[in-house]
Amino acid sequence: MLKLNSINKKFKSIVVADNINVQLENCTYGLLGRNGSGKTTLLRCITKIEKLNGGSITYSDGVKETNDYLTHIGYLPQNFEIFNELTPYEVLQFFANLKDYGITDDEINNLLKSLNLFSKKDDYKDFKKRHDKDTVVKKLSGGMKRRLGIAQALIGNPDIVLLDEPTAGLDPEERLNFKKVVREIKKDRCVVLSTHIITDIESLCDKILILSNGTITQFNSCDELANVAKGKVFAVDNTDNIDVPFYSMGMVFIDGKTYEKIICLNKIDALPLAPTVEDGYICFIENLS
Repeated sequence: MLKLNSINKKFKSIVVADNINVQLENCTYGLLGRNGSGKTTLLRCITKIEKLNGGSITYSDGVKETNDYLTHIGYLPQNFEIFNELTPYEVLQFFANLKDYGITDDEINNLLKSLNLFSKKDDYKDFKKRHDKDTVVKKLSGGMKRRLGIAQALIGNPDIVLLDEPTAGLDPEERLNFKKVVREIKKDRCVVLSTHIITDIESLCDKILILSNGTITQFNSCDELANVAKGKVFAVDNTDNIDVPFYSMGMVFIDGKTYEKIICLNKIDALPLAPTVEDGYICFIENLS
């Protein structure tokens, strides 16, 4: 378990964390917040890349508590830059060396296989060889580089995995593969998934953390967040005659007919809809209560 104890972080006049207290346990968390709210900075504080202005972060294995926890963490940063001339095999070997972790050939091959990272001309057991120039990083697509970043975060089978925008640059098929990987690794560890893609959170996360104005609010399920918008979501033919404030959520198709989906605090004469996680998030972040 990772405990954030009254942590504070600010950049000049910008407050990122204002006395935040959170306990991260063995489940999958979705971290949401506006652009610039400090999600990336919070993860960088946990990994000690950024220094706190106050408070502490501790790790507990159920027996003892310590501030020395980095060996328990795997981290995919938002911007994952790697050496272009290395093969994926060598990249994983390099990061294992940085972590002072004695990784085996089988572990590297298993990571490459699980993230669908391999050369069409190479067998996994021969992946470390340089006979195929197409295996070097500079020849990989953006999505493959992202998957390689996820693979390095899993080196050493860490208890806590922090993924900052892990599906950025991934096509739909690659996103499905990523979700499969997370479902496989999430069973006995803490995973924090920072993303703007609500569907990823709905399909993967047990709990949701929303970072807003330097504070974190935790929702213990996707349904709990969705229920913030209960009674506030409607489908309308058009919005021309609506004389109260509302938020448009785009078009929806119901029984073969197209409607505009809106969030409105006032009860209106329109078709009510069951709220989604995205609806609940908008209501919360915009203080529509």
